[in-house]
Amino acid sequence: MIAVINNESQLIVEVKVVEPLGRETLIRAALPGSTVVLNIPVGGDVRPRPGDRLSLQLDLNHLFVFDPKTGDRISPQE
Repeated sequence: MIAVINNESQLIVEVKVVEPLGRETLIRAALPGSTVVLNIPVGGDVRPRPGDRLSLQLDLNHLFVFDPKTGDRISPQE
């Protein structure tokens, strides 16, 4: 579920796990209806709960995509 808004992409994800790590929090979230899981590092003051839905703005210039089976980088290509 990606919508292009003002040349930026918006992604809706569902929070699965929240790991407070002190200065930052690691959120593991999934695309609704999918097995695709994202690891999202955020500031330590951000504390969503499992089941919450988050709307993320993605800067595609800083997005890396990896093959889940091989670990190889898919995008951006070298």
